[in-house]
Amino acid sequence: MLPGGLAEPIPSAKSPADFAYDKKRARLLVPLMLENRVLFAPPPH
Repeated sequence: MLPGGLAEPIPSAKSPADFAYDKKRARLLVPLMLENRVLFAPPPH
């Protein structure tokens, strides 16, 4: 987490379409539109 409550971008997300947070598994879900896949990432600390 950066100062001011901002999070660092995910460098491997080249074409993020949106994002969602999975509370049960504590991770971010980021669909990558141009790669036709979903990135699962740990939440920012």
